[in-house]
Amino acid sequence: MIIYDGQHILVDTMFFFVIGRLYNQRGVDHVAWLGMMMISGLFTCLETVVPFLQYAVTLYSMHCLWPIELWFFAITIIALCGIVVFLHVKHLWLSGQIGTKAFEMILTVLVFLLPPLTSPYFHFHHWFAGWLVGMHCNLDVWWSRFTMAWCWGAYINGIAVYGRDPILTCAYSFYYSYSLRCPYLQCYVDEMRNHTEDSTIHIMQAQDWRNCTVTDYTP
Repeated sequence: MIIYDGQHILVDTMFFFVIGRLYNQRGVDHVAWLGMMMISGLFTCLETVVPFLQYAVTLYSMHCLWPIELWFFAITIIALCGIVVFLHVKHLWLSGQIGTKAFEMILTVLVFLLPPLTSPYFHFHHWFAGWLVGMHCNLDVWWSRFTMAWCWGAYINGIAVYGRDPILTCAYSFYYSYSLRCPYLQCYVDEMRNHTEDSTIHIMQAQDWRNCTVTDYTP
């Protein structure tokens, strides 16, 4: 983790600190913050023991694999998130900070979310969700601070349990391997140039959520 993800985690932390206005808060070394982070981490671990939670958040998984129980669970989570968003918007509107917050969120989405969202390999890891959403829950009220702590707990859980996996999954590793001309990839590149239906090597292709194809690759 330190060798491969250490620099990325440090940048994540710096962005979260600045956008999250943590320099205006009393810190994170107190029971409320640490307790909420721990609860968030334990809750996130449920996906390893609850069968219907063991699915990814991708268009392919949602359309082709998600069971009905997971859809009900997702709708409940979305409803709770809607309440939190409403409370934030109301507070920002009454305090006259809605313009600043809107600019921050739009800029964050344009820089961090829209570019990878155009790729069929995009995977909305929960570490990424916690990081992206949590930094904007920076109001000086208890429910906003609790939400930030929950999101940071999800981020820590994600990178600790699964690693800070790239949100473009295999496309990310292929891009750098091919760009750096890694020798172990040459056989794959040659196969791509001379691929036939009888070949035993599977050429990487993105899942098609519209017709549920390419089931041999599940990020």
